[in-house]
Amino acid sequence: MTNAWDKAAAIRKEQIESGLDITFCDIFIPYYLKLIKREAPTTFLEVGCGTGHLLKEIVSESIDCKAVEPSPKMYEIAKEHLKDQTVNISCCKIEDFNSLEQYDLILSHLCAQAVTDLGGWLNSISQLLAPQGTFVFAIPHPCFYNDYKKLIPSSKYSYMHEIDATISLSITLDSKNTIDGVPYKHRPLNCYINILRKNGFCLIGLDEIYPSPEVQAKYGATWDYPRYLVFHARLLED
Repeated sequence: MTNAWDKAAAIRKEQIESGLDITFCDIFIPYYLKLIKREAPTTFLEVGCGTGHLLKEIVSESIDCKAVEPSPKMYEIAKEHLKDQTVNISCCKIEDFNSLEQYDLILSHLCAQAVTDLGGWLNSISQLLAPQGTFVFAIPHPCFYNDYKKLIPSSKYSYMHEIDATISLSITLDSKNTIDGVPYKHRPLNCYINILRKNGFCLIGLDEIYPSPEVQAKYGATWDYPRYLVFHARLLED
């Protein structure tokens, strides 16, 4: 995954800063800022901060923020983007992140679907989450995303089976810039819920992302169904 995002780092920076990435700029940033207002955390950790653009929005809310980003190129862009902010970013995987601190809110945006060992990833996050903290992570919707993007050929796709693939990604308003070699693992919804449970989490909320008509109009076509899914989880009480 690191190599793919290293190659894409400059492209992602331009897509976000130009507003071409409608999904990120017009759907997810407002969604996460509402989450921040509602949760009102004092400590925050982003797992896979990419170019740092979401993190900068959250730092501006006067929250003690930290982040991890395994792609060196993404990390460099994030560090530059946040150079005037008091924020600590580590260039590592969450499994290798050393922190004595626990966090009120941990957020991971569109990373879990690229993680091979989801159980190990979730276990690492569980060690960093405060007892009453919230873990939120977004993924492409397992029920609908393959119908939309055709990432896995129909001859190989089966909703109820976990499937590993290497995919190419592009966005609606910048289709010429393709990000190649991205690892992607399709998992049915029950798989995510069961692995969360096995790693000490309970599900407290689930949002299917479906934008307003005004935002959908920017794509040039309406959505037939939700394209993304956001999990909200907390640690099970002893």
